[in-house]
Amino acid sequence: MKYCNQCGNQLEDSAAFCTRCGFQFASNAQPSYAQNAYASAGGYPTTAMQQGKPVKTGPTGLSIAAFILSFFIPLAGLIMGIVDLAKKSGRKKGLSIAAVILSSFGLLWMLLLVGIMAPSLTKYIEKTNVSSDIQLCDTVRTAITTAMMDPSVIAGDYDSIRFFSDGEWHSVTALGGGGTDGTLNGAVYEIIGFDPYDIESHINSSYLGGKASNMQFRIVNGNQVEVRIENSDSLGRKGSSGADPISVP
Repeated sequence: MKYCNQCGNQLEDSAAFCTRCGFQFASNAQPSYAQNAYASAGGYPTTAMQQGKPVKTGPTGLSIAAFILSFFIPLAGLIMGIVDLAKKSGRKKGLSIAAVILSSFGLLWMLLLVGIMAPSLTKYIEKTNVSSDIQLCDTVRTAITTAMMDPSVIAGDYDSIRFFSDGEWHSVTALGGGGTDGTLNGAVYEIIGFDPYDIESHINSSYLGGKASNMQFRIVNGNQVEVRIENSDSLGRKGSSGADPISVP
């Protein structure tokens, strides 16, 4: 029998290491690794070597990825960090904890930015829609003016032109439904590229929380065409009090 030089535990003569403290005897020394104490539950020594392989204690690839993504894609970094923290691997969790914290701050910052920028972005989008509708009004005005100058249209649809030349406002949809048959309706259809009856589906601006509609036109002095979208706002205020309708002379 022999005794451990480190803890005094009694051992067999052939023992290569102490079963209590893990001390390795010099006569059997190999390239050594630091030995840990007994595992408290199983009674087997827990060492830095398990089955000849070193135990990994550094951060996992998942935690590293979570930390990197926390700077660029906070939501992905947060999810990956939480997943890594939930794993019981005995590996270091510092990077995962940092990823969760950084990602949380990143998401909070993004929400604050969205809250600050949303009103300005909405206003910008509405102004863009108003600009698009102004161009649409001008296209319709040009189409009606051009059609009125076509002798074949005047000859084939004179009564229609005379009806619209009373100076009153008329819906552009009244020019629709006639196809491309050489009438005023058809001429406008060919120029703008779609049936005037569907004009409302091409309007983008808003009015009182809803989509604007009712594009109108009138012919004054025999040949001057005016077009407007009554239920909209050229200033992008969505039909607020005192708003001006979109109009092109």
